[in-house]
Amino acid sequence: MDKRIDTDQEQRVSELKNIQKSLTINLRQKRTHLAICEFYQRHEAAAEAEIATWLDDLVEALRAEVADLSRLLRLYDVASAGVYAVRNQVDEARYVKSREARLTLLLTRSQTTSRWYEQELSVHPPDDVALLWTEFLAAEQQRVQQIQQMLAQAKGATPA
Repeated sequence: MDKRIDTDQEQRVSELKNIQKSLTINLRQKRTHLAICEFYQRHEAAAEAEIATWLDDLVEALRAEVADLSRLLRLYDVASAGVYAVRNQVDEARYVKSREARLTLLLTRSQTTSRWYEQELSVHPPDDVALLWTEFLAAEQQRVQQIQQMLAQAKGATPA
């Protein structure tokens, strides 16, 4: 993937109806989050068993969410196959090396995504989309709590 693909995707999204646009944007962000987590999963130190197990569960959950979004997009006559992760966000995440910094990046993404779902729900989307956003919002809020807990534990384990 390169910058041209990102630009092409942005142009395609701008041509969609609002609900199609919302679903497509969310799929793109989910795929970005998934790509980042898969990278971290492959490059996490073996000694970090707790985060590795959590990342395995997160990757599995994100894949299921991508599948749910893809199915719903098809119902709204949008092909999901051409919706890719945001390359520059994935590339930037690859340079984040420490466990705490990676968790902080994932925390920020989950907090931002939670706010996005709240905003999308406030405009009263169709019932099928509202149901999905509600489920995804609950999952993101749970992720925020899990990450905050891991960060607190990491800070508690760090010598002063």
